[in-house]
Amino acid sequence: ITHVTMKLRNITELKVEAREDDLVMTEEYFAEYFKDKMSWDGPLFQQLFFDFHQMKIYYGAWKETGVRRTPKDYPGFICSRAGERGLGGAAVVPVLDEFLDYMDLNYRKWDIAARGLVKISCELPKLAWRLNEKAENDAYWVSSIPVSMPASHWIVQMVPVDAPSTTNIFKAVKVAYDRFLLAEQHIKKGQGIYRPDVALEARFVWSSDSYFAPIFSEKRHSQLYFAVEQPTMSSNLYVSHQHMVDSDDHEDGDLQLNREFTRYFADLERGWMGIDPRSKPHLAKCFGLAPSARDPEFYEAFNPQLVGQVLSPDRKAKIAAKLKEKDPNGVFMNKFVTTLLELPPYPKLFGKALDQKRFQT
Repeated sequence: ITHVTMKLRNITELKVEAREDDLVMTEEYFAEYFKDKMSWDGPLFQQLFFDFHQMKIYYGAWKETGVRRTPKDYPGFICSRAGERGLGGAAVVPVLDEFLDYMDLNYRKWDIAARGLVKISCELPKLAWRLNEKAENDAYWVSSIPVSMPASHWIVQMVPVDAPSTTNIFKAVKVAYDRFLLAEQHIKKGQGIYRPDVALEARFVWSSDSYFAPIFSEKRHSQLYFAVEQPTMSSNLYVSHQHMVDSDDHEDGDLQLNREFTRYFADLERGWMGIDPRSKPHLAKCFGLAPSARDPEFYEAFNPQLVGQVLSPDRKAKIAAKLKEKDPNGVFMNKFVTTLLELPPYPKLFGKALDQKRFQT
């Protein structure tokens, strides 16, 4: 349900809409294309995949029919997902990814490989929507289909949308499109070896009053956001310099590949954040990329200073006060939380010594 906007009302039966549309990079086109997709009463769940090679948008949406919703057999869904109904070939992709990683083979520089994998990443969700419609017919279960890139790195930014304006949506996609064109240009000139092998993905989300939500608002669902995300399969790619060294992928072509990859993600993050000061990262994906202390041309994720800037000072103070009240012994504390809130690191928090082992992760 991470891909679903939860509405606090009774949901009727749903009907899927799946389309493949032309992508035109103009503000006028985006205004027309997205004008009916930003409404609170719009589709419950929307997912978009952008194929910059073909200049196509793959669009999937679950709309309410108004028909009374029938009970869903979720235990049965879980059992069926355990092996009876799958995409079959989806398991080939992570196996292939592991093989290419072992062979140190950078397939991304080949046009046929890059184009093919991006198209697959668009076609598989379309197939998943249709399979779901024929079986469970339930948007709350739509993301249970085996995905095409389980071993992958993701960078996500949630950019605010002030409807009816679609300007920020256009800007968010254009940041990714321009960076894609730059990578393509470098590859064609023989100056680059990295480009994404998965399509740009996007969806709409609303602000939340959850304590740790980056897109926090006192009033739940008061601000719409366009969550734009770029995945890439992880073969030979790293967001940690030490991990790259430990995997013996830190020399020659492997090093160049990772420098280009991390710079690509860093450029996306910087471009998306520059659209609007309210833009925020997804805490479960890569963010906070900054030059590594070991290699300034390698951009490492989760830079402590950038992580500490995600939440506003007043939010950090309120969360810290609540943690001190509810968790005075630091049972649920770890290095990420203390960095996010800019709290004192181990060994002391709230004036008490904490378990060192948990802070080594």
